[in-house]
Amino acid sequence: MKNLLLLIIGIFCINFISGQNIYHYTGNFADTETSIKFDFTDLSVINNSKIVIMLSNITDYDGNNYNTVKIGKQTWMAENLKTIHYADGTPIVNGTEILVKHNPKVNYYFIYENTKSSIATYGLLYTWCAAMNNQESCNNIQSGVQGVCPNGWHLPSLNEFEELIDYLGDTVQAGCKLKSSGIEYWKSPNYGANNLSGFTALPAGGHYGEKSFIYQRIFACFWASTEDLSDDAYRLVLNRKKNYAYIRTFAKRTGYSVRCVKN
Repeated sequence: MKNLLLLIIGIFCINFISGQNIYHYTGNFADTETSIKFDFTDLSVINNSKIVIMLSNITDYDGNNYNTVKIGKQTWMAENLKTIHYADGTPIVNGTEILVKHNPKVNYYFIYENTKSSIATYGLLYTWCAAMNNQESCNNIQSGVQGVCPNGWHLPSLNEFEELIDYLGDTVQAGCKLKSSGIEYWKSPNYGANNLSGFTALPAGGHYGEKSFIYQRIFACFWASTEDLSDDAYRLVLNRKKNYAYIRTFAKRTGYSVRCVKN
């Protein structure tokens, strides 16, 4: 056993490298002046050179807590955002029940099919303008666009999503490692999903206008802070029938999930 890494946060993960494998532990930690105890609850083996460290949670304006995960040099939310306020307390407009075409200048969030019980798992959906809080498009590493994210966090740029994918190996490896595993939250077959990154991508689907909600448990789509054309912006996409991650553009008025990355 060598290269031991340990992060103590009450409930935590540690990883150590032994030969070509990385062993990923989740458990509890206790320390006194004379002893250290580990109460492990999970073990997985990552067969590459990547190290995953789970971190303590953060809290948004509404008091929602989010688990986070460090992947390479980036620290990400490991849950979909669910706030209905910006960090300064400004409310976001609930567009869930609007039956007409949305005003592109209004920042909307949506509750999937107005099913409030789904929020805890899948979070809320946001138009690109709401996710950005009307800031300018940015493609920097560390976008600088706080948008809808809590203080100290920001909406990831296209370049930051590409850095995440590259760190995990390639689009195929990233797709497998980013998706939450199993079919509790995804419809079958959820090809290749193993969540070895700890990102725990959840398929919240999308809102496509005039009270149209589709693709929950099928697609996970996360807005980037980078626009393509005046009406379109980039998003990271994961699909239950595909084992790879891909980046595509789509209309800014669409409602998608948000994952924030630490400044």
